[in-house]
This record gives sequence, structure tokens and C-alpha cells, in this order.
Amino acid sequence: MSTNYYVRTADTPPDGEGIHLGKFAQGHAFMFRGYPEQGITTYGAWRTLAASGEIVTECGAPVDLADMEKRIAEAHRTYARFRVTRPRKVDQVDDGGHRFTLVEFC
Repeated sequence: MSTNYYVRTADTPPDGEGIHLGKFAQGHAFMFRGYPEQGITTYGAWRTLAASGEIVTECGAPVDLADMEKRIAEAHRTYARFRVTRPRKVDQVDDGGHRFTLVEFC
């Protein structure tokens, strides 16, 4: 089972999902969605994006950023042995080992 997360900013239409932040999939570290054209390819830049509005799940349930960060850190530690050593061409790994997928996924 997996869940996608989005941030709704002031620019998000009332019926829009928002900007895709990434996905939690059972048995995996958080899969970050990167936006290289906006400089979102590191955890710090991603966090700034996530803090720019309301975070919601794909079902529209609100999510607290601090709680999400705790869960991301826990999953990152738990699944560290599965870290990507050679990312795919559509991925980028930051200095903290966070893998960003630079293309749309769901």
C-alpha cells in the first residue's frame, strides 16, 4: 500500500491536488519528488516547498510537517540498507542520501 503527499499553496486551485511531494510505499524509504527546474533536488529545498502550504494526502487528509519529517527520518534509517548506490537517470541523490525522482510518478 502506498500514499502520495501534496502541498497546497495559495496558487493551488480549490479543486486541485497541489504540488506532489512524494510517496510513502510500505517497505521503502520516502520517495521524494524533485523539481530540478525549481531547484528542488535536496532535502532542504524540498522541506521549504513542503512548508509553503498545507500538506495533504491523496485523499485530502491534512498532514503535519513535523510528523511527516519524523516518519521520513525513521523510514530513511530503517531502509538505509536499500539505499540506491547508482541512481537511475531520472533520479538524483542529495548529500544526505535522499533520492529524488525528477519525473512525474504516482
